[in-house]
Amino acid sequence: VSNGSDCAWLDNIILPGGIGQYEDVTVTISGETDQCETVSFQLTATPNGGNGNYSYNWTPGVLLSDSTISNPVAQITETTIFVVEVNDGTSTANAEIEITAHEIPETPVVETVGIELYSSSEEGNQWYRNDTIIDGATGQVHIPVHSGMFHVTVSNDYCTSEKSNVIDVVLGINDKDKEFVSIYPNPGTGKYNVSAGGRIIDKIIVVDITGKVVTQL
Repeated sequence: VSNGSDCAWLDNIILPGGIGQYEDVTVTISGETDQCETVSFQLTATPNGGNGNYSYNWTPGVLLSDSTISNPVAQITETTIFVVEVNDGTSTANAEIEITAHEIPETPVVETVGIELYSSSEEGNQWYRNDTIIDGATGQVHIPVHSGMFHVTVSNDYCTSEKSNVIDVVLGINDKDKEFVSIYPNPGTGKYNVSAGGRIIDKIIVVDITGKVVTQL
């Protein structure tokens, strides 16, 4: 600043909005803190301040897809604390996050007793028919009311098992409806009488002892 007489001096100049003022780097980490063992998940470091030219260093790096990026993919087998260091060449910031590892339930095994399906797990069951969830079917035992391909999974508060072995269930007059449906004479020669106990019959397929279709009605 000059007074016009070849004399000059400097004084403090304040720029609006803090323009030109450097702020140290800060960083926060985001990510779900409850994870299933051996299941991949993502961590994200969000830095602020500094000059914007950030570098990252995560530890333990051996559990990460890339320890030098802002959002690595992680996989753990036990509860782990992850630490990230962010540097912009002038200042450094650190943050940490603890991830709790939860056990995945064992894959259940389904066995059959008659038409009843039994899960090897006493609790946490969810039954499926043709890969579609069966509402309310959460017991250890499931009794199918329709033919189809059945399996079960087991869940705890955080994790779900792999699906069980698949059971092909075919319902006929010898199982679910045997007390309501009868066909006679058996054996027969092509003319049959069918009693359905008041039920509506959509289709009848008669097979012989070898599984060969004898007739369809």
